Amino acid sequence: WRMGAGRLRKLGHTPTLQQVQGALKRDLQEWLVDSRKATWTITGLAKSQHVSMVLAILKVMRRVRVEVNVFHITAAMNCARAGGRWQLTQQLLQRCLLQGHTATATWNCAVAAAGAWPRAELLFAGCSRWSTELDTVSLGSLLSAL
Repeated sequence: WRMGAGRLRKLGHTPTLQQVQGALKRDLQEWLVDSRKATWTITGLAKSQHVSMVLAILKVMRRVRVEVNVFHITAAMNCARAGGRWQLTQQLLQRCLLQGHTATATWNCAVAAAGAWPRAELLFAGCSRWSTELDTVSLGSLLSAL
């Protein structure tokens, strides 16, 4: 997975989908078998705040029919959060909800990324409407917005 991340980093911060797909050509076949490897690549890029790259990876994964799951989305949300792009985090949360993913971890990430108490509080309250169980991490996420 590090090889793929290295090839991706060489593309810069705003690659085209074709460039990303080309750089991942070797990895995509492995990801079809074990999508956890995609999570590792996304997480590695998230640490260096390659937000556009991470979004392009998700699009390529969908294009070639690699499973995009809650772990991939949450890793992308963390990347957006690290880059200070709370609006993007909310968009990713909406995609999760539309796909039927209501994992507590996804909500926690969105609440923590809200950037302001009123937004975080609204998101926190919204969890119950989606039948998502909150936990102590959820409360910590809410408090981090203070």
